[in-house]
Amino acid sequence: MEGGKIIVEGGCGRETGHQMQGGKIIVKGDCEGWTGSFMEGGELNIKGEVEFFDKSAFSPDNKGTIIWKNTKVWENGKWTKEGEEMLEKGELPLG
Repeated sequence: MEGGKIIVEGGCGRETGHQMQGGKIIVKGDCEGWTGSFMEGGELNIKGEVEFFDKSAFSPDNKGTIIWKNTKVWENGKWTKEGEEMLEKGELPLG
């Protein structure tokens, strides 16, 4: 995905946001594994549970934004304060 907006009223399968470069994906339900794999930009907003995020989603190469359960955890190539706290507490599901 390079632009535009996708709103998913339910849940998503594997690899939601795979190789995303721009635009916005909003998922109102849950996502399966490998969420955000090789993401480079855009905004991925998951309102529900995530089986696990792909570790590549949190690469410095990802200049996008990841919001999970209404908390911005990643922005412009780095963890947010809230994301770091969730990571330290083991609350962020990484695969």
